[in-house]
Amino acid sequence: MAFEWKEIITPVATLTAVWLGARFTLRNELRKKTLEIQSEKLELLFTECSNVLKDTNRVSLAVLHTLDDFIPTTESEGSVLEQEIQDALRGYREKGVVIDFDAITACQHKLEFHRPKEYQAWIVALIPLLGTLTKMTPYNNMNPIAEADNRKWSHQELTLYRQELDEKRNALPILRKRLTSAMASDYRQLGLSSEPANFWVYVERWKRVVNAFFHKPPTSPLT
Repeated sequence: MAFEWKEIITPVATLTAVWLGARFTLRNELRKKTLEIQSEKLELLFTECSNVLKDTNRVSLAVLHTLDDFIPTTESEGSVLEQEIQDALRGYREKGVVIDFDAITACQHKLEFHRPKEYQAWIVALIPLLGTLTKMTPYNNMNPIAEADNRKWSHQELTLYRQELDEKRNALPILRKRLTSAMASDYRQLGLSSEPANFWVYVERWKRVVNAFFHKPPTSPLT
């Protein structure tokens, strides 16, 4: 009885087709799940960082607007008690316009571990601004200093402080734009990667294997 390769190839091809189909489906499901997790993490990080920048900007504007009310007074009277400024700022604080240091720290750590370039931009833009903001006692994460009640701000001091704060606040939109651009680019890449693997790619690979097999069939172990 003549030996025919098709008697072996036919069942092998059938089994391989089933295997390829199962592998194709499993691989796409795993890829889809992985990309979903990565997308969710990216969205969460952007939302957290964006909220931090938005809240910090609100605090900065609150301080700037408050200083605008006091600067004319210092020009005519020479100085103003810090306690008066604190009282005005405390009104904003009671309305929830505060610096969330826990949220800032959380975002900063995530950027440091996962996005070093954006972390460096974050440090350069945000940390100096926070340092300036916390010079105003109500926005310091420490307990108010008793001696601060009697401190006076001169017209020149208040004017220079306002100028410094405004200049540093202007870095926030630039930082947010950079974060948005970088994370949006990564999100688009995830979208491109989410395209399902083509089943026919696996078929073509299998065809190449089969063609190579027939062009160079295995030799008999007896020869």
